Amino acid sequence: MSAPATVFRSSVLVIDDEKDLVELLRYNLEREGFEVLTSYDGESGFALAVDRRPDVIVLDRMMPGPDGVEICRRLREESRTADLPVILLTAKAAEGDRVGGLDAGADDYITKPFSLRELVARLRARLRRPPAPSLVPSVVRNGDLVIDEARREVTYNGRPVSLSSPEFRILQFLASCPGRVMFRKTSRPGEFLLGRLAVQLGLLSREFLREALALQERNPSRRLGEILTERCRLGRTELGRVLESQATALGEQNGAESSFLGRLLVTRKFCTAPQVNAALRFQGRLIEGGFLPVPRLGEILVARGHLGKEALLTALGLQDFALYLCPSCGRRVAVQPGIIHQPSACPSCGAEIPVLFAKIAAAIRKVLEEEAVERSVEIPPDVLEAAEDPARRFGKYVLVERIGRGGSGEVHRAWEREANRIVALKILSMPNDPPERGGRTPFGDPGMVKRFFNEAQAVADLRHPNIVPILDYGTVGNALYYAMPFIDGRSLQALLRSEALGTDGEAAPLSRISLHFGIRLLRDVALALEHAHSRGVCHRDVKPGNILVDASGKAWLIDFGIARVTRLGDLAHEKGVSMGTPYYIPPEQALGDLDKVDELSDIYSLGAVLYEVLSGFSPYEGLSPVEAWKAAASCRPTPIEELAPDVPAELRRIVRRAMAPHRGYRYAHARDMAEDIERFLSSAGGGEE
Repeated sequence: MSAPATVFRSSVLVIDDEKDLVELLRYNLEREGFEVLTSYDGESGFALAVDRRPDVIVLDRMMPGPDGVEICRRLREESRTADLPVILLTAKAAEGDRVGGLDAGADDYITKPFSLRELVARLRARLRRPPAPSLVPSVVRNGDLVIDEARREVTYNGRPVSLSSPEFRILQFLASCPGRVMFRKTSRPGEFLLGRLAVQLGLLSREFLREALALQERNPSRRLGEILTERCRLGRTELGRVLESQATALGEQNGAESSFLGRLLVTRKFCTAPQVNAALRFQGRLIEGGFLPVPRLGEILVARGHLGKEALLTALGLQDFALYLCPSCGRRVAVQPGIIHQPSACPSCGAEIPVLFAKIAAAIRKVLEEEAVERSVEIPPDVLEAAEDPARRFGKYVLVERIGRGGSGEVHRAWEREANRIVALKILSMPNDPPERGGRTPFGDPGMVKRFFNEAQAVADLRHPNIVPILDYGTVGNALYYAMPFIDGRSLQALLRSEALGTDGEAAPLSRISLHFGIRLLRDVALALEHAHSRGVCHRDVKPGNILVDASGKAWLIDFGIARVTRLGDLAHEKGVSMGTPYYIPPEQALGDLDKVDELSDIYSLGAVLYEVLSGFSPYEGLSPVEAWKAAASCRPTPIEELAPDVPAELRRIVRRAMAPHRGYRYAHARDMAEDIERFLSSAGGGEE
């Protein structure tokens, strides 16, 4: 019986910094029979294109670092990639943007939102074109080396060199690409050292390894060993055998130092755990490929921009205290904490390590390794109870309690086991049914996935002391998630409404928080909005329920679920949906004129929150949501002086300007509103209250 014919798949390289979008493209393109390579930034994408020469490249235009247009130009200037088809995929749809992309060398230009069927059709159309002729010249000269393809001759310094036919082809190719590292194409993608050792030891099959590596690519924060034990039923004993073999292959010194240095970097918050794990995996791939010398962990992290040189020197200094420097051979020896009664020996030269020095190094190492535990939060009893329930485990997290639900998922108070910290974990609801062609994605409804991804991207771009940052993101099974610091506090809505009912059940003026405290909170929120607006993010749902106040009295702006991110386009506009909370939205938002819902709309909504802080009543208090929506579109709320005549005139002026029905009369920038509030606080003597 003859062997089945080998099926060759066309390869597509997707370069895009939006990881969830890359995952969606990977899933759909692989269903269509393509081999998919991925990269999340321009530099690594360019290097991958040069090394692998895919059949076609799908390139995002807007990325951190060199953007898609710059990468496209570099691809055209590089001889190895000059002939590769490039399709730009971007939200920038203006004529000038399209012309600029095509002039930079793109073969096609697709704007977001896009049809997957159209993208696949365009990919196939590009692949139907005949390939370019070989880029290797017939005569290659590299220094004293001359390779003549026509004569099949190789000379070095004028002397002939005898080579076999395969050796000739390999040398010709390598000599034509001077100064560039070439990876073996026979190495299957993802067969890294730990996985290969597990296969060689007969503990799992190559199919299981590829599945585990695919899961790890979706969630880089997870370790391969953890995935192998969970998905491939690799026991702890078997995993220990693999790790022992890996330590031997890495070299005890390099492996021990890298692992210990990585823990120091994470403990000191110089790097994140996913960044360190990715660098360690890269070291393993280099060792597997036989590329020596292997760069040290710190060098890789610095080169990738994850770590500053000063921070690296600080961590290395701490590491040196916990390593014994052998005076005979100069090797640094890791001494494990424990009871040390007799001298040990240097594994390189066999020289004796004095007991006293070994004890000092081991003691310092123990202190440094325990520092992570000392810096972490104390584990509450309810977390310990939840950790015992397997049903409440979510990857490396334990779901303690659900604390909220929004339009794009659920929010849980969760415990991150590895970092030993409490976080707020937002999870997109997992799909119950398998995905169908043209319908659901592996992660759920496409619209919900887009909205969840939009919120994550909106917050990931922001760095402000009054905006809750993202700590981690990824997937567990078919569920998308991202983690944020857990803010122990209450929403401004809860503070305003906790004593906002009179004895007869009717609305009563606010008496829960002081005037100066309330407006100080909104000054900080205005500055947070200014930061978001400067980064191209419009919140579009500013209200008391989306402002958290922690135990120290600090305001936090949250829930960017319906935010507009300029570089991603307007997801709500694409679907034609209404959005916002009717009691706080401006007229243009109530009318559904989404083209005009922008930064000035956020300023109106913040003015509406200030209206409630000052008067104790929200605009259009007492109306149903539908009635409030109609009123916001055509009416003005009751003047604040009628509800709270004692409110200072300057604050009434700030509210009127922020909530002006005509956009041109509002504050031009959120910082202008913050400055007016600050001037009032200073003049009233409440700036430090």
